Amino acid sequence: RYRGHFFLCNYTGNGGIESFAVKPKGAAFKIVDEHDFLKPIKATDVDFGYDGKMYVADFVNLDWSGKSLGGRIYTLFDSARVGSEEVADVRTRFAKGFKGLSDNELLSGLQHPDMRVRQRCQFELASRKSDNALGASMLATVATRNANGIDRLVQFGRLHAIWAIGQRLRRGKSKQLLPLLRALLVNDQELEVRSQGAKVLGEARDQASTPSLIGALHDDSARLRFFAAEALGRIG
Repeated sequence: RYRGHFFLCNYTGNGGIESFAVKPKGAAFKIVDEHDFLKPIKATDVDFGYDGKMYVADFVNLDWSGKSLGGRIYTLFDSARVGSEEVADVRTRFAKGFKGLSDNELLSGLQHPDMRVRQRCQFELASRKSDNALGASMLATVATRNANGIDRLVQFGRLHAIWAIGQRLRRGKSKQLLPLLRALLVNDQELEVRSQGAKVLGEARDQASTPSLIGALHDDSARLRFFAAEALGRIG
């Protein structure tokens, strides 16, 4: 049930952990399935560990004399889930780190089921000093791989590759991939790929993409129109 859900601390008199998901609405999203997850508890933070458990910090109470009433940390978990191979894989990856991985290993990680792994692989790819043709070509291959609207992990990999290219462009790297992003904006079948392509082109201040971005202002998708308008504003 909780795939794709957010968790937040609502620190009120009857507060605690609340959860919700989102669905596309126009250029943004609308909140759905909003509900209480763990209440009442004076929760000040909630996060997921690499061991598959949810960690909740409980403030307990405030003593106005300055004494500590002792905070608590609770864990919530599915006993079957924490023992799974997927959780073991995430725990091992973060214990070993990402700097020693090859470009191919990092590119493969862009399609990992866990967003934290995908982000770390993306940031490591973006931070690498080398801008060799092979590395750029591999990143471009992932970004252009056709997801066929079916495999969400393939689409995630494409988006993370586009964001990694965007990070490199902002550092003055991988400028040879700008034509690829322009082509994705105009021709790709995936709406979110086109939208994120527009976003990255705007952040790169790519003057050559201006005609295509102006064309995107007339697209049926409000989301693509939003990112195209934002990109044009950045380009000036």
